[in-house]
Amino acid sequence: MVDDEVLEEVARNRERTIRGRALLLAPPGALVLLGLVLTVLLGPALLLLVLAGLGGVAFGVDRIRHADRRALALLGATPAAEETFPRLHNLVDGLCASTGIPRPDLYVVNDAAPDACTVAVDPRAPSLVVTSGAVESLSVVELEGLVAQQLAHIRVHDPVVGALAVVLPPLRSQLPDLREWQADRGAIAITRYPPGLAGALEKVLAGRSAAGVHPPALAHLWTGPAAVSSAALEVRIDALREL
Repeated sequence: MVDDEVLEEVARNRERTIRGRALLLAPPGALVLLGLVLTVLLGPALLLLVLAGLGGVAFGVDRIRHADRRALALLGATPAAEETFPRLHNLVDGLCASTGIPRPDLYVVNDAAPDACTVAVDPRAPSLVVTSGAVESLSVVELEGLVAQQLAHIRVHDPVVGALAVVLPPLRSQLPDLREWQADRGAIAITRYPPGLAGALEKVLAGRSAAGVHPPALAHLWTGPAAVSSAALEVRIDALREL
């Protein structure tokens, strides 16, 4: 992915993030404004309405600030200790050092189906989640391709939108269908080895078929979103094989 495309996608994701935060905070904010107006017009008895609105705003802000933690909790993700997952740490360290992409905190989900995702509320402090199946079943080049694909998401701030969409379901409809295609291209720009990612996606597809789909609230986070048909994932694989 060229620099101009990266900058454009970052700008679009910032707009989606602002829109999502506005959707979450607008109802309680409107309640605060209405309460203030009514308090001025009708007296202090309606102060409770203002306080209720303020409570709603505080709740919304808290959900935004901790959207990544909620996503990690729902995923059942636990920190990936370096002594337990040295290959994963080495791959991430090397790729981040060579690309300048912020190094994510690493987590593992106990799931035999190979897959990966990223979440963040601050694009400078993302979290990368891989399944135990990805660590155990992917070759070095396949795991590198899968990690690079997630780093490509991080580069354009996709994890921020993805985390907000966990706590604000309407935002999921604003995630572009081309997001994974763009991340595939970004991964190839990082690794220069399309077969690695193609092999990883083939195992993701096979594992997804055997294990079923992820919960709907989390489906949009993964490499091959459950909302996307198997045929669409196969098209991505075929495109990588042709490079």
